[in-house]
Amino acid sequence: MATSDEALRAMRDTVPAWALEKASDKQVNYIRILIEDREVPQTWLDRIEELADKDEITKGKAGDIISKLKVLPKRTTRDRSKKQPDFDDVPAGRYAVQIGDDENDLGFYRVWRAPDNPFIVRVYRQHSDDDHQLTTLEGRSILKRIYRMGAAESAMLYGHKIGRCSICNRTLTNRISRELGIGPICGGRLSDDWDMRVKQTRAGIVARGYDPNEEVS
Repeated sequence: MATSDEALRAMRDTVPAWALEKASDKQVNYIRILIEDREVPQTWLDRIEELADKDEITKGKAGDIISKLKVLPKRTTRDRSKKQPDFDDVPAGRYAVQIGDDENDLGFYRVWRAPDNPFIVRVYRQHSDDDHQLTTLEGRSILKRIYRMGAAESAMLYGHKIGRCSICNRTLTNRISRELGIGPICGGRLSDDWDMRVKQTRAGIVARGYDPNEEVS
């Protein structure tokens, strides 16, 4: 018996079960690559972030996103010198950066990352006990400042000014942590030469006649 037009339409409109499954890591990574390589409208970026925020990027939607991103024009002058850093270039944590002409004109920021979703990265400005979420463009601007200053240096400045570790947010209580501006272990997440920095700082404290591990108020 011939298939009716209604049955054919129903078959076309039926979403296969696999398309409703969570997007694969390969799809997610490819979307990130395309976003960096293509001239993507801000409205598209906002929509992708919204879907990611709600954990609604399925295999089917990921396929649609990839298809649409692939036809966009490539960036003509992609900045590979990191003057425009990616979100991945600044780890989650708290940072201080100079935002005015005076060296003491500082802004304090928190970079937050969703543990299982690489698309969800938010930047907050700290105001006393409150955090104010920045827009995507504002967040990128702050990430650029942090990257240019150096994530480790920016985190250490935060610790020197606030008295807390940039990564774990614990109060810096011993002498070497105070001098570094960050916990010796946490600092290792921000700098490839961190072991050397800790060694030099420890040696300097000992040379002045103090115990690097002494608790200080």
